[in-house]
Amino acid sequence: MQRSVFATCPGCQEVLRIPATWADKAVKCKKCGSVVRSTGKVVAAGPAAANAFAFDEPEPELVAPAPFVPAAETPPTISAPPVYGPPPMQPQAVVPGGYQYGPPPGYSYPPAQPGYTPAPYSYGPPLGYPGTPPGYPYAPPPGYPGAPPAGYAPNPYGYPPQPQPQAFAPPAPEVFAEQPKLSPKRRYKKSNNTLKLIVMAAFFLIIAGGVAAAVMFQDNVKSLVGIKSKPKSTDPETPGAAPGATAATKPGSGAVANASAAFPRRMLFIGITKYLYCNTLHGGVNGGPTGNGRSEFAEAAKQLAFQFRVPTDKDNNQLFLLTDAEGKLASNAAQRPMLKDVVLDTVKRFADSSRGQDRVVFYFGGHATMKDGKAYLVPVEGDLNEVESLLPLSDFFAAVKDCPAQQKVVLFDVCRANTDGNVVRPGSEAMAEELEKALLTPTDGANIQVITACSAGQNAAELQTSDGEHFAGSAFLNALRVAAKQSKAGNKSMKPEDPLPVKTWVEVTKPILADYVGVKMQAPVPKLGGGELAGAVGYNGDEAAAKRFDFPAAPEMVEASKLKDVFALLDLKPVHVKSDSAGGEDSIEMTFPFQSAALEAYKLELIGKEMEDATKDADKFPLRTKTVLALNTIRDNWGGRDGKGKFNGIRNSFAGETSNNVKDEIKKEQIPLATLTPDLEDLVRELEALTAEAEKEESKAWKASFYYALAQAKSRLAYLHEANLALGKVLTDSLPEQLDKSLGLQLVSVEKMQSKKEFRKFSDEAKVLYDALATEHKGTPWEVLAKRARVESLGLEWKAYMKPKETGDDDKMEMKKDK
Repeated sequence: MQRSVFATCPGCQEVLRIPATWADKAVKCKKCGSVVRSTGKVVAAGPAAANAFAFDEPEPELVAPAPFVPAAETPPTISAPPVYGPPPMQPQAVVPGGYQYGPPPGYSYPPAQPGYTPAPYSYGPPLGYPGTPPGYPYAPPPGYPGAPPAGYAPNPYGYPPQPQPQAFAPPAPEVFAEQPKLSPKRRYKKSNNTLKLIVMAAFFLIIAGGVAAAVMFQDNVKSLVGIKSKPKSTDPETPGAAPGATAATKPGSGAVANASAAFPRRMLFIGITKYLYCNTLHGGVNGGPTGNGRSEFAEAAKQLAFQFRVPTDKDNNQLFLLTDAEGKLASNAAQRPMLKDVVLDTVKRFADSSRGQDRVVFYFGGHATMKDGKAYLVPVEGDLNEVESLLPLSDFFAAVKDCPAQQKVVLFDVCRANTDGNVVRPGSEAMAEELEKALLTPTDGANIQVITACSAGQNAAELQTSDGEHFAGSAFLNALRVAAKQSKAGNKSMKPEDPLPVKTWVEVTKPILADYVGVKMQAPVPKLGGGELAGAVGYNGDEAAAKRFDFPAAPEMVEASKLKDVFALLDLKPVHVKSDSAGGEDSIEMTFPFQSAALEAYKLELIGKEMEDATKDADKFPLRTKTVLALNTIRDNWGGRDGKGKFNGIRNSFAGETSNNVKDEIKKEQIPLATLTPDLEDLVRELEALTAEAEKEESKAWKASFYYALAQAKSRLAYLHEANLALGKVLTDSLPEQLDKSLGLQLVSVEKMQSKKEFRKFSDEAKVLYDALATEHKGTPWEVLAKRARVESLGLEWKAYMKPKETGDDDKMEMKKDK
């Protein structure tokens, strides 16, 4: 009996009986044509086995396969897999050509078979493997057709879809049985798609969970595998911690709450805006990038503190702000009436609470002036005609000098003027050489570094509106903020012991200011002076942080509600209507600390009822009735309660030729002046007729109100004549000559009037009345309002305007010389 061995067909999965003499030889399944190798187990063949395995007798001869030849086309170069299995054998033995691969490593090519002509098609790689790398081609075994079956379409991805390869022994020199007949039907094993979807979903869930866990525990994972993490950085738009901030203990324990807390630095910002007798300044509220009613002054200070590594965390906040500007502030900030004593006391408290290793910055934003050879800073109540109301610069420097800090820097943001050049009240004149010298020359031995926002002969600039890049208010403060944000004024590699780079601050702000305001006015040039930084105190991280100090308490003030009626009677828009838009005009009762003792004799609680009586019975109260009428006439016509009065201001710029069409427009603008002027002339005559009656008035409040109404009528009458003259210069071709590079003319307010003497006399008479009111009614609303109106500039003058040109470059402008 012939002895046999067994093998499982990889194609049809049938158990095959192979003659023992063919053990370990490659044979072909008669049923499906797949190549198979025996298991080596020898058994006796019986009837059942004979029926199950159909091998032709006699025993076939060993037939060597045809030699392997390269395919006609070379596939793309792709790296071979580490272990390359044999080609899958499909139930149908026809495999399209062009998808060749070579034998696995360690197996040689079979010897060439004489007379065999390779087919034009060869085997492709197993499913799931990339294209076969060059160098491993071979042809199909003998008997395989050389062309694909009818209806076959090549797979666009490089090889036809094939079943997943199965593990089986690598090919060897084969002994082929007789070529079986191919079955017309292909047998496929039905797959379980539902099971596949479940397995794939579980796989992706596992991957997603792993990613989430890696994110949550990345620091622990990194520490386990030895990866050092970089310090976490804090958003620079959220002041309070510097880049690299990490949690730690409170200051004074050898560690700090964040990285910036390790820097021994402090800042005090003082900003005055609501001047009573000088040009009001813009504090920046609810505009541009800040929004939400926040103070742009405070936002700029916080950004500077962040960039310059000034600690602002909860337990160690070394940024302090004092201002009268509107808007929401942060911690360590106070809104106070910016009186002389409040300002100086704050400077002293900040200086006294500093340490020896600290580096401190004092910022003063406001007005400064020279009087009789002496320099002064101007508080909110400062009157340039009364030196006792001013803060001597020497007192300010003395307080800074007493500060024990090793580096003391003072930023003087003074002599500020609107970029349109309009000066309604004093304080915004160009910096005098004497003032520059005084500011840049601190007290001898004070070792104070000083930066001024402009140089002699210049104005520091301020803008009335915000945009996406710049804040309203101080252009210098904004330029320093922008430079710091761009890392031009700061240094991220700073160390706690490093000095503040004040020289860099000066240099980096110059081009920003030139670009920012250079087209509107002469670009201010910041200047550095004062003493040189000498000596150094070693940094000590174990020293307790500098103590927080309390701001001076606001002085006692009469409640604004008690002043409501008197200001309802007296409050008027400024002569220039729209010129003074920086703020503060309508909140004097909340700015000036009126005292109850000074107001007792005026019986302000009666004003409201007496106003009502005067409007009902003119015969019984002729003086009071005429006073109310006069003030209401000015209020209704000067801008109006709703901005629709007869006079809403005049044009403040001019560009183009003085053609007939332009002159017609100017004549239309003169109509309100022509109609309102005679009304005011009549009003002045009527009020002057009651001066004798005014001397008999027993109420101090009504007597003061009468003379205030008369002074206002006269000063506004003078202004109407001045405005009419300014517009008339367009009609008479008397405009000044255009300067090189100027883009038009601007009508600005100046102290000296251009009108004839007969009209200037109204202004002079009004000033006499204002002076009398200020002298006779000290500490009252009449004093403040009279002094405020007294310093208001009534003159108008055409000057070259540096506003950016809005028309095309081809539009030219011809200006006539003064005749």
